[in-house]
Amino acid sequence: MTAAFGLGAVEDVAVQPMAGSANRVWRFDTPAGAFVVKELSHDTPEHLVPRRRAAAFEMRVFDHGIIAMAEPVPAEDGEIVVPLEGSRDHVCAVRVHRWLDGSKITSPEPDMLRAAGASLHAIQHAGTAWSSAPTGSIRWWDVEPAEVADRLLRSPSLGRLGQEATALVPDALAIVAAADRLAGAWVFSHCDHKPENALAVDGAPAVLDWDDCGHCHPRLEAVEAALRWSGRPEPRRAPFDAFLTGYSDAGGDIERLSERDFGKWLAALLGWFSLQARRALGEWSADTEAERWAAHAMAADALVQLRDSLAHLSTWATWR
Repeated sequence: MTAAFGLGAVEDVAVQPMAGSANRVWRFDTPAGAFVVKELSHDTPEHLVPRRRAAAFEMRVFDHGIIAMAEPVPAEDGEIVVPLEGSRDHVCAVRVHRWLDGSKITSPEPDMLRAAGASLHAIQHAGTAWSSAPTGSIRWWDVEPAEVADRLLRSPSLGRLGQEATALVPDALAIVAAADRLAGAWVFSHCDHKPENALAVDGAPAVLDWDDCGHCHPRLEAVEAALRWSGRPEPRRAPFDAFLTGYSDAGGDIERLSERDFGKWLAALLGWFSLQARRALGEWSADTEAERWAAHAMAADALVQLRDSLAHLSTWATWR
């Protein structure tokens, strides 16, 4: 990895593991400075093209200084996402960013929330010029959630998780389908805007983790991001409104809400459940037993959030 990205000789690099819920991430301290190295641990070869497209958009946003963000580091051959032999002796896509000093965002104040909303609109504005489409879909998962639920039902140890998923997936998918029919252009954007993917830098959010960039309806992304910025385990109205106020003041178009506006939120939960359930089922041989159990817990948590979200949709739709 060090040679591919020009980070110096291996013996001159100090490596420190970092926490990651799905991917493997490290801090590399080198003579040229500190860097974050990420293995996209559960990608397949088919993911490489969209990952590179996402990274190219990220680089464009960085080059234009549109918002605060970490600097993407290209490899020596000019590519930003590079298939390399990873830390567990299999080839995976690798990314590098220059280290960005900042603090985690845990309980954002109104000013930070409004700045976060404005940053999302700035990204979407850049994405409109980058690429747009008259229609699109937020069904971004590789395997249908209902199929994953069936696989769980056939597992001797994970059948109960499958039962819970089977009870929830159809209702969530119905709202996702309604969201997919939302009129208006779908623009290229970040698609995973949340406090966990940001750092506080000089009082403003620096947006990280651009690997999931793609086409999304701006309204669906804004509503999902507002929920993510409004607190866990239960979203709260005041921070939700502060985020969307910042988004609207920057030029975003958010009027009255309906339940289908929360379709991307539900789709993200479905996609996260599907990935983690497949990891729990052992579909990635490089995962350790401990990682599979952690994935089981994350899949179960996604279903709890999905159940609670479906129960709260009618209330959330009154928040704007």
